[in-house]
Amino acid sequence: MHDMRSIMIPHRLWQHYQRYTPEEAISARPDFIPKDQWQVFVHLQFSDKAKNLRVQNKKSRSHYKIPPTLGKKNIARKSKEIVNVQAVEKFFCAQAKKLMGTLSNEEARNSSVKLTENMENTSQIITLQNHTIPAPSETKVIGLRNRVHELEGKVVKVNELEDKMEKLKALVALLAPTATAREDKV
Repeated sequence: MHDMRSIMIPHRLWQHYQRYTPEEAISARPDFIPKDQWQVFVHLQFSDKAKNLRVQNKKSRSHYKIPPTLGKKNIARKSKEIVNVQAVEKFFCAQAKKLMGTLSNEEARNSSVKLTENMENTSQIITLQNHTIPAPSETKVIGLRNRVHELEGKVVKVNELEDKMEKLKALVALLAPTATAREDKV
């Protein structure tokens, strides 16, 4: 019998092949998948158990008010990565965002705003060598980082403007003697 990893490889391709009959699906096997593995996979996908499971999954996903957009990461893996005091809020914000960083729908936006306000109002307690100190929430830190980046950009622009001003002063200093010399001739 094949292990689950070898069966999961063609799983992503199944959406393309599910409209075929079992015989057509077996004959239309992708080149990079072994024939015996593909046959086992196709027979599993056409079994009543797999069909019922697909219907059940579609039904359960239809109840989502906010669709999860974690991509290839499943909910369990993402929740293990977020281990903090405010894990629920962070997890919701992480799973409701699309790859581009936008939220999936209006309800997700409203919930995210409320949770973000809640996270900003509460602060975490960081324990360092038996000393507890209040620390700003992560959203405040991110906001401060963004502000620092903005200010750094403005400093760069000011430095560029100072360089241009010095060049203009040098140009004026070069042109001023020639302008006075012309006035003397007239």
